[in-house]
Amino acid sequence: VEPARLGLRIMTPWTWSIAYRRTHQGVLIRHERGRVVMLGSAVRLLANVGVYAVGLGLTRAGHAPAGIVVGAAAVVAGVLAEALFIGACTRALLASHPLPPRAAGPGLTRAGFLHFYVPLALTPLIALATQPICAAAMARMRDPLESLAAWPGVHGLLFLVRTGGFAFNEVVLSLLAVPGAVVALRRFGLVLGGVSSLVLAALVFTPLAGLWFGSVSGLSPALVEAASLAVLFAAPWPLAQALASWSQGSLTFHKRTRHVTESMVVYFLAVAGFLWCGVNLSAARGLAWTVGSLTAASLVQTAWLGWRARALRDGFREKM
Repeated sequence: VEPARLGLRIMTPWTWSIAYRRTHQGVLIRHERGRVVMLGSAVRLLANVGVYAVGLGLTRAGHAPAGIVVGAAAVVAGVLAEALFIGACTRALLASHPLPPRAAGPGLTRAGFLHFYVPLALTPLIALATQPICAAAMARMRDPLESLAAWPGVHGLLFLVRTGGFAFNEVVLSLLAVPGAVVALRRFGLVLGGVSSLVLAALVFTPLAGLWFGSVSGLSPALVEAASLAVLFAAPWPLAQALASWSQGSLTFHKRTRHVTESMVVYFLAVAGFLWCGVNLSAARGLAWTVGSLTAASLVQTAWLGWRARALRDGFREKM
């Protein structure tokens, strides 16, 4: 408990940094400055690597700091560096492209803003709530220590492969009003998701799996095999993520954010239900069952979003 408390204290600036960075990224994306957003991610990674390098140097010099200190400091340094970089780029952009004194259309009221924003704010909160549930379930299933040891490497790989699908949501939101965008975006989402799923499946059958789980994540050969098998259950997840972002971006564009929160509630309940079955009814290894549960829940969520967005997509087709 105490090492975790220390890590949280070090990460106190995290929330402010994320809020500041995302606010300014919204301005950059609105002005189609996606390259600057990408450079911000590079700045974040460089700051991460810099802190890790300091920690490694201290360790080799015989003054090894606690792993939680190095890890938390690296994360905080990354988000702070990215936030400051994005803020500076946004100020430079607005200096040459100032915002209009008043946007066209009716003014934004507090009630209208909260009606739009609160459901979106709840969405990542519900998603994050699944992480401790997954850990708790793996701790109560077969091979708990092995599953928990392999989970960071598996989770990191699954997140990495799905990053294109995450970003696709903002792309849909920014470009959906462009003539012809509906067909082009839908086609791109299918290609993006299909290629991402194929990449994930291919990683399992190539030496890259051993490189990621063994060399990068530091897992033993037995855990590398277990992690690779678990990842196979996640092969459809990147495709589901891209399709979900297509529907979610469409719903957000038309201010149907309540449906986005609905889908996250459906996802959370599906994950909780599948994990309950794993703990109480299955003898499967916790890692594989958890990955399969997350993948199945994502497919349920994608189907829910597609159902909610169907009427909107029909309207798009008539207008464009």
